[in-house]
Amino acid sequence: MSVDSLLLKLGFSKNEVKVYVALFDLGKARAGEIIKHTGLHRNLVYQSIKKLLEKQLVSKTLARGVARFEAHNPRALIELSDRSRALASDAAKELQTQQERQGRDIKILEGADGISRVVEESLELPRGESVYLFGGSHIRNIPELQSYWRGYQKKRLAAGIKLKTFYDRATEKEVVDRQNLLARTEAKFLPFGIESPSWFTTFGDTLTFGVPGNDPLAFQIKSKEAAESMRQYFEYLWSQPIRVEKGERALHDAFYGMADALKPGENYYVFGATPGQMNRERNEFFDAYHAYRIKRGVVANLLTYKEFVEKFKARMKHGGDPELHISHMRLFSITPPRHMQINLYHEHTVMILTNEPIVIHFDQPEVYHGFKHYFDELWSQARPI
Repeated sequence: MSVDSLLLKLGFSKNEVKVYVALFDLGKARAGEIIKHTGLHRNLVYQSIKKLLEKQLVSKTLARGVARFEAHNPRALIELSDRSRALASDAAKELQTQQERQGRDIKILEGADGISRVVEESLELPRGESVYLFGGSHIRNIPELQSYWRGYQKKRLAAGIKLKTFYDRATEKEVVDRQNLLARTEAKFLPFGIESPSWFTTFGDTLTFGVPGNDPLAFQIKSKEAAESMRQYFEYLWSQPIRVEKGERALHDAFYGMADALKPGENYYVFGATPGQMNRERNEFFDAYHAYRIKRGVVANLLTYKEFVEKFKARMKHGGDPELHISHMRLFSITPPRHMQINLYHEHTVMILTNEPIVIHFDQPEVYHGFKHYFDELWSQARPI
């Protein structure tokens, strides 16, 4: 590789390369001599000399008012690299400190490659630490990752990392039994008989929420507090039963019970809010509910999707809140593959599948705070309506 190419790879501009190499050809030289040798415009030569002086690769001497320039020993390039490395190290330390102070880092990862990068990070955990996976059926069945999982399991076991997984009831029992035969591995069916439309995984200070499909997506949050809260939720669910109700009456009681439990000005929070456009009766139900909520002065914070915004605006206007004073919305970037939302209020969590409908109640503060931390992270990053 030529000297010019090497210098370009070191970050020199083309003009800096020409002037720098020219000084090795000319020795000590005046600016006019450098201009003649390189064929560059005088302004370009002076700009390049200025940069080389700043990098301490060239010296300037004055004799009878005339400036002459000379290249330093080529080892000055190594000294320049050392200075750059030291500056980069200082900058990295400062940025790391800033990141730790901030306490969070949110990324959106697309496709199987993005998801595998998230999972691969778990291999950096200390020996004996655990990975918690909620909704293992979906992440396991991504076609592009089938061969990856086998390799990951081998590396995880070699690294001494534990894995606890919840599977949907639709998963074959043989899959769960086979997982439980592995060392440092525990698997269970979810304690409610429904299919989870998404998956969560948490390890260390990392929390990831994923949505399967033809083009899977994952939200990754670096937050010790959020990860720990979700871990507590997982462990509680691992050992405790929950309350499951079905039917339109259960849906009615869940929403109106929430509105009645909150005082005017109090808030509730919704992951994945949808306007219930499945049928006329469901639309009429949600129209009536929001009119009742608005009349009571209960504040709704809805993390929803772009395609539902106009429907929600029309509903809130019809219900008595046209300026959205107590009906706050922000855009969630992904749409789950089926109708599901999670309502949070007064340390109570309600997971709702609106198709059937099925309502799952969690009355434990640990569950509420786990989801609330996650909601707050996503709300702060979402675009207001």
